[in-house]
Amino acid sequence: MAKKKKGKKKAAKRIQYECKTISDWDELYNEYKTYYESGRQWIFRGQRNSEWKLRTSLERTIIKFCGDASSEQEKDLVYNNISTDRLGSKRWNVSDIEKRLFREFQRKSHHYISNPPASKNRLEWLTLMQHYGAPTRLLDFTYSFFVALYFAIEDAQQNCAMWAIDSDWLMNTNTAIAKAKHKQEYGKLLRTFKENEQEKFFRMFFWEQRKKGRIANVEVLNAYKLNDRLVIHQGVFLCSGDVNKTFSDNLDETVSKGAKPKENFHKLVIHVTASERRKILLHLHRMNINRTSLFPSLQGFGESLTKTFLALTDIMPAKFP
Repeated sequence: MAKKKKGKKKAAKRIQYECKTISDWDELYNEYKTYYESGRQWIFRGQRNSEWKLRTSLERTIIKFCGDASSEQEKDLVYNNISTDRLGSKRWNVSDIEKRLFREFQRKSHHYISNPPASKNRLEWLTLMQHYGAPTRLLDFTYSFFVALYFAIEDAQQNCAMWAIDSDWLMNTNTAIAKAKHKQEYGKLLRTFKENEQEKFFRMFFWEQRKKGRIANVEVLNAYKLNDRLVIHQGVFLCSGDVNKTFSDNLDETVSKGAKPKENFHKLVIHVTASERRKILLHLHRMNINRTSLFPSLQGFGESLTKTFLALTDIMPAKFP
């Protein structure tokens, strides 16, 4: 259990983004047509609770098992205290924990998969870990506005949210920071389509966290080989540069150095009634965005029946949640 430190708390950083509230399908679709249908490369993430901060599965797991926190501010404090105080007799920080999890997954996954990645392909291994639910520093995003909307609203019991960020703007911001520190390889390797160079990029600027000259805070990444879920979901990752800091702190370091952040980073808070939620689900179903298409298996089909049924508003009582 991580101990809370005494003393004056530092004011939490506020990530610079534009926040909008949406109340129905027409507003959502108009938002898509107005801002996100352009030639800019936006990426999106849906979350079923609008109060949640952006957190990786590694961050959420450590907070859950190593602290006692309910509010987002308390969760930040738990994570930051763990990073400072370290855990156990071996004094592990988050980076140590990450590497131990990575090692365990590499050593034992051959029992479950027939064609594992090469041992040196760290980014591909992390992608595989994320795919199968292991804690990682990767945060799922998608190139599809409507896939993100589905994940935001399918199980929402209150206000949900979608995050949108211009991926080219984020990469250009990091590349400019890199050039300022004379790291010419950053921009070149970031935009490569060669497998070995993508792995080199991840190893240099993320996995091997240098004590001096660290550049990347949060970057847009994908492994060279895409698994089936990434293809179906049009998936991409945001990757945290320093796992000993919260994802939000990493992101704030990057966003604060970019030009006009509020034009390139948005949060859509979706506040809809139960009937409007069913209407949105029905629209998405007609676009073939549902559990069956996103998770093409018998389980996905079975789960989709509930969502499809709830979307049939003409046969559902108005008070149904």
